[in-house]
Amino acid sequence: MDDDSAPGSTPQARARRAIEAGYVVRPAVVGDADELGAMHVQAWRESYTGIIDQQVLDDMDPQLRARRWREWLAQPQSPTQLFIGFDPDGRLVGMVSVGPARDEDSPTGEELWAINVLAAAKGSGLADALLLTALGDRPASMWVLRDNPRAHGFYARYGFAPDGTSKYDERLKADEVRLTRGAS
Repeated sequence: MDDDSAPGSTPQARARRAIEAGYVVRPAVVGDADELGAMHVQAWRESYTGIIDQQVLDDMDPQLRARRWREWLAQPQSPTQLFIGFDPDGRLVGMVSVGPARDEDSPTGEELWAINVLAAAKGSGLADALLLTALGDRPASMWVLRDNPRAHGFYARYGFAPDGTSKYDERLKADEVRLTRGAS
């Protein structure tokens, strides 16, 4: 596991170490949907227990999530990009999606829609590799749960900062804040 606070531990260096260790990042395809659905649900349960409403996590269905991913991935004209990450043993352990900003008042044209990594791969540099592959250093906005300090720290390393916009997500029963970087 990388020590994120170590001198010289830049996102690029962590991403490079993950790839050198055998992690793989590639675009998702329709055939990934079943594995992606299961990983997505597991990642949410690992990351958001105690942060969002437990019933939301309990009600998540890997098969339903897989069906939604399959439908989404089958749309060749989608402006949203989805990349997935595999550990050195070939298990799907992470994903990231980036697309057009969904907020009417977004200060950027692009949004980081989601990034999820299983607990077993956190600290490996895979999240860095996923984010750099999908977004690079382009301006973007995103929403993050207010009570998720690990996520806030991760995004701060990439220059994301709260822009003063927040909302209460009724479905999750949790507060979210918008982070931006490179806004004009």
